[in-house]
Amino acid sequence: MHCSKTNDGGNVRSVFLFQSRRRRHAETTPICQERSPVRLSRLMALAIRFEDMLREEDVVGYSELSARYGVDRGRISRIMNLRLLATDLQEKLLSLEDGETELSLKRLLPVCKLPMWSEQRVAFAVVYKETRIT
Repeated sequence: MHCSKTNDGGNVRSVFLFQSRRRRHAETTPICQERSPVRLSRLMALAIRFEDMLREEDVVGYSELSARYGVDRGRISRIMNLRLLATDLQEKLLSLEDGETELSLKRLLPVCKLPMWSEQRVAFAVVYKETRIT
């Protein structure tokens, strides 16, 4: 995956290129500010987009998503697990800034699998505190 910025008539956009063996897909996603979002924020945004694509039946399932974006089905499942987080935690991920934390998807997946949002909030606070930079 490659990320670059373009200036489109005053609007800053991020361009994400996903490369597969057979073809190359380009997607353009507008961003609000002139800072690059941390990786986890991008993954959270992708999870939301993938869910919308599934709901609108643009794609049939995770297999089609994985073929379209050139990643394995397991990676799609891990990204989609972010949607299991409490809504306030999802908002927190979307608003992360560069250099704020070293939080990774690998560290966050056990939190996603907790069934109660209250348990997720406690576990997220612990993981976030351990990985906080500033």
